[in-house]
Amino acid sequence: MAHCQREFLHAQWKILLDDEFMDAYENGIVIMCCDGIARCFYLRIFSYAADYPEKVLLTTIRNMGGRPCPRCLIPKGHIHLVGTECDKVQRKLSARTNDNVYQEKIREAQALIYGKNWAVESAPVQRILKPQSLVPTLNAFSERFPNFLFNFFEIFHVDFMHEVELGVWRALFLHLLRILDTVAGATDILDFRFCATPTFGRDSIRRFSSNISELKKLGARDYENLLQSLTAFFQSHTIPSF
Repeated sequence: MAHCQREFLHAQWKILLDDEFMDAYENGIVIMCCDGIARCFYLRIFSYAADYPEKVLLTTIRNMGGRPCPRCLIPKGHIHLVGTECDKVQRKLSARTNDNVYQEKIREAQALIYGKNWAVESAPVQRILKPQSLVPTLNAFSERFPNFLFNFFEIFHVDFMHEVELGVWRALFLHLLRILDTVAGATDILDFRFCATPTFGRDSIRRFSSNISELKKLGARDYENLLQSLTAFFQSHTIPSF
């Protein structure tokens, strides 16, 4: 089912990246500007904002596999080194590339699946793909940009909203709420403090209109507000020792 989902998504992208789009990408498209001068514009894809599950689908790699990063080949066992100087060097040395070697591995795996009827998760297929956490789906970006030195892995940057505010920070806040649940009345005090907080600036901190502990109708901007003001609200809470 996961394989069909990947194939379906990239079939859609192949329709979007049709011959008309590729001609505009290579030769440009002439547009008459408002000043009366005709200018030639070239379509370019600089970045693609997505959360991790969507990045996995678009970069055609295994979800949380042995090499889970969409941009590099750092093994899962080295993730704890993130932020170190060694990690910075390894990211550059082991960056994923859309080259002939990558494309040949995908085609070889597909030949086993569609030509010799091997299952997607079979050992012969996984021997080809698993070392780099790849999947047997030919990427639409790889197929449509073979001659433009376009490395599609590089367009998937870190998305702060999805990966921090709605990802790591949201998980941490849920854990903090579970800790407060062990203290009688602690969540009520927290909700009162948030509701009593006035707005600050035009869009820096918005008013909290409901009980935060219920986590109802919270968007990314709300989790951003929580993160900015959390320290003051948690500062005087006393957590009993166990």
